[in-house]
Amino acid sequence: MEENEIVELVDSLGNKKEIEVVTYLTSPDKLRHYVVYTKGERRGEAKNRVIYVSKIYKDAPNFRIEEITSDAEWSDVQRLLKQIANAD
Repeated sequence: MEENEIVELVDSLGNKKEIEVVTYLTSPDKLRHYVVYTKGERRGEAKNRVIYVSKIYKDAPNFRIEEITSDAEWSDVQRLLKQIANAD
């Protein structure tokens, strides 16, 4: 089994947290970057992993995340995720 990447992020309030990276996404114009991650939480009877998606910025020496608040941006992220899901 492959070992997942663990990184430290700083949220918009300055709180640091370690997360497990699922994947990174980049917008087609290469201007916006996203991280798909988990904090190890599980929900429901099937104990499915809770997955988060946030905008990500590199602020040396840490990464900073921000919530995605626009419906248009969420649509863009969904398209990026579908491309991964449908990749051969």
